[in-house]
Amino acid sequence: MSEHSSAQAIRQVLTETHAWAVVGCSPDPRRDSHRIARMLQGRGFRVIPVNPRVESLLGERCYPTLRDIPATEQIDVVDISGARTGPARTSTRRLPSAPGPSGCSSE
Repeated sequence: MSEHSSAQAIRQVLTETHAWAVVGCSPDPRRDSHRIARMLQGRGFRVIPVNPRVESLLGERCYPTLRDIPATEQIDVVDISGARTGPARTSTRRLPSAPGPSGCSSE
């Protein structure tokens, strides 16, 4: 088991973070990215959807790429969903390093 997927690492991510950028977040409620984002919101996390084809999702403004998210927005975790995230994923901004599970970093 990778140290990134250990119970301790998962617990740390789920208890010490607040805002998740979900790259490839789909407006289709049948898609995993939509269900995961909705579940995160339901558990009190801030979800920042990233999808160049949608203006808003789940009551949040949707950004075309990570780079388009204002620097004033705090992002603790970036979740990259699905294989169709080309433009949204490749146009990334530099995220500050944040303490994370052993071996995890935003750099």
